[in-house]
Amino acid sequence: MQCVLCGEMYSSQEVFVADWPNHHRRHLENQQYIQQNLKDQRETIQTTITALQTVVPSAQDTISYTPTREDFGKIIKIKIEPFNMNTHKPLGPAFFMELNPVLDVKKQPLRSCPQFHQMRPDMLVSVMSYNLLADIYTADYKKVKPCYLDWLYRRISIINEVRSYSPDICCFQEVESDFYDSFWKHEMKKLGYEGFYKKKTRDIFTNTYKMDGCATFYKGNRFNLIGKHEIEFKHLSLNKIKKAFGNSIDNSAGVHRVLKDNIGLVLVLEDKMHRYLSMPKTFVIGNTHISANPKFPDVKLWQVQLYLNEITRISKNGSLPMILAGDYNSTPDSAAYQLLKNGYIDKNHSDLSAFKNDDEPELKSLIPHTNLFFTHSLNLNSAYNGQHGEPAYTTRSAMDHFVGTLDYIFYSPGVTCYGNLDIPNTKEHIPNGIYPSDHFSIMSYFSFNGSTTR
Repeated sequence: MQCVLCGEMYSSQEVFVADWPNHHRRHLENQQYIQQNLKDQRETIQTTITALQTVVPSAQDTISYTPTREDFGKIIKIKIEPFNMNTHKPLGPAFFMELNPVLDVKKQPLRSCPQFHQMRPDMLVSVMSYNLLADIYTADYKKVKPCYLDWLYRRISIINEVRSYSPDICCFQEVESDFYDSFWKHEMKKLGYEGFYKKKTRDIFTNTYKMDGCATFYKGNRFNLIGKHEIEFKHLSLNKIKKAFGNSIDNSAGVHRVLKDNIGLVLVLEDKMHRYLSMPKTFVIGNTHISANPKFPDVKLWQVQLYLNEITRISKNGSLPMILAGDYNSTPDSAAYQLLKNGYIDKNHSDLSAFKNDDEPELKSLIPHTNLFFTHSLNLNSAYNGQHGEPAYTTRSAMDHFVGTLDYIFYSPGVTCYGNLDIPNTKEHIPNGIYPSDHFSIMSYFSFNGSTTR
């Protein structure tokens, strides 16, 4: 719907009606402009209201144009001429609208999935973990063509990837809060997913609505939600520091550098399929994004321990099976990975140096004061940790050319991993025209112990 006087466009009649008081006021404030425009249209338009109720033809009455391959990279200019549908007389001057460049969304080659011969397919649970690369961080990718960084382009590629592999559960990181509201929850709903979102705890950007976080989606026809838990590492750290130093929190840089704004999102789900087979199965699905700064491996370790403490509590001391996905921002040789996989770390590991530094006495004393000794008893395994260890990479960043493994899916006793989606075999850095993020998605197939075979 379009106002024939000022040219303002509305997506629907409902939107127009909702904005009518403001729109009418704007016209009254510009009465001189209105009268001038009405002068040549008195035979068809008698009042301002009549003019505002005159609409351009609906979409089904207009001529449509589908871009061709020759249009890729070009800007399409649309000429709009408002006219009276009864008399076909023009209602105002024509104006032009330029659309974004036409993009050729390249199709990703299908990656190899494991084949299952003994396990009933409906007994498997597939979990995807995917750092989507938040749009607010793409400015750092100077060497990537701008069209491949455009969110309108990347989101099509990501949603196509979800459609292709149809995971039962999606654990996304770097999901912008406004994009979650305007795109993800609606698009995933169309695909049959229910979802929850947790934003980071501090708005560091001018637009406080633009902040990234974690989103977890699950197929609504497969799972029931039993519980939802939001984990804020800054809040947990503050509590431990207050216990160590009292309410007057020390101002040392060492203590404050553990106060990062990363978060975790944990759901407790019931698998309906097991319920139908008189085998109720409730499990924990975790999703987290650990601090990224490579200069602070001690902070990563700190956050992973806090996360595992919360997982232990939520899982009732490990009595519930669990699958823990996420971008841990830690390579396989890090203390954080060692803690996750082994349940302890080498006391001489270099990542512990900050906690032993005499120049940071408060940070050094933080560990014994908070009873945080970097250990857990969840007995986790890494789904992608095969005969030759973890994959060579889950990211090939086009920003700093870092190539390595930072993304993992861990699982506990009571869960069996039956295979993984292959990591793309490429030497190119990402994002690019084929892969829309600076991380590759990873996906694993699990069953709960006691699942029936054919």
